[in-house]
Amino acid sequence: MRTDVTMEQVHEALRAWTYGGDPGTRAAVDMLIEEEVWLRRLWAHGLIEYTDDPDLLSPDSGPIASIDWVRTSRKRWPQSGGEHALLMAACSIGGSAVKVSLKDLFTSMDRHNSLLVVEALQAIKRL
Repeated sequence: MRTDVTMEQVHEALRAWTYGGDPGTRAAVDMLIEEEVWLRRLWAHGLIEYTDDPDLLSPDSGPIASIDWVRTSRKRWPQSGGEHALLMAACSIGGSAVKVSLKDLFTSMDRHNSLLVVEALQAIKRL
């Protein structure tokens, strides 16, 4: 984890990664940005790749970051069932390689997290 990068910069770099790409990835990233806690955990555990290396980026682009949804879904985390359900929903929405039943996850989530997932799913339809 780089200590010279703020979470706001990580958010912007993640949004840059999703721009013009898969609507599910964008919706999952936006959901985690809104939720806040998981992105900090992912960043702290090195599950968000971040680069601002000009040799790897086009001249007119800024930093970019990405989440490895599969590694994230397989990591053992100390969390409640509801927190785990939200993270697994994000991994499923954001990464086609992660398959979970969203219906089953809703039984573990509180109202706030359930609404975040519903809003992410609605955003996919709009994108």
